[in-house]
Amino acid sequence: IDTIDPKYTDFMQLNGKRFMNVTGMGMDVSVLELCKRMKVFKGKLQYLIALIRILLKFDWHKFTVQIDDKPAEKKTVLLVAACNGKYFGGGMPISPLSDISDNYINLIIVNKLNKWKIPVALINLLRGKLLKYDFVENILCKSVNITTPDGKTVINIDGEIVKDIPFECSLVKNQLKMFR
Repeated sequence: IDTIDPKYTDFMQLNGKRFMNVTGMGMDVSVLELCKRMKVFKGKLQYLIALIRILLKFDWHKFTVQIDDKPAEKKTVLLVAACNGKYFGGGMPISPLSDISDNYINLIIVNKLNKWKIPVALINLLRGKLLKYDFVENILCKSVNITTPDGKTVINIDGEIVKDIPFECSLVKNQLKMFR
């Protein structure tokens, strides 16, 4: 019998809360909040229906994003996601280049775009091709801090909604042993 040894991997922390996959702010939070209110559908279908409903009547999000030790930048976005893993929303590849053992966060920023491009971009998100667009940034970093104009936050941490904590995300390298 072959034995499989666990390997060290990275994880992320948001104000002391540990998580493995994705944390973000923006449209993904709106979708999760709608999913919580929906009673009819469950699973991926529920998420997809909520996503379509949100996209039909959403507002752009304004954030100030500070990456590593670089100067902060004001952004108008659809969403910002700090990714250690590749998938969110029940299997959508938001960050196909992420690797849980590369010692980096992949920061995905979907900047403001023409609304008529959103349906095609959504299809390409489902196909793992979102990064091909010029309005999408994939930034490798060790930490990211995000603030809102009003100081209030609603954050998605691996599918759970957390409110009113600072978005101060950092990578913890090679500290968690996992079977992979």
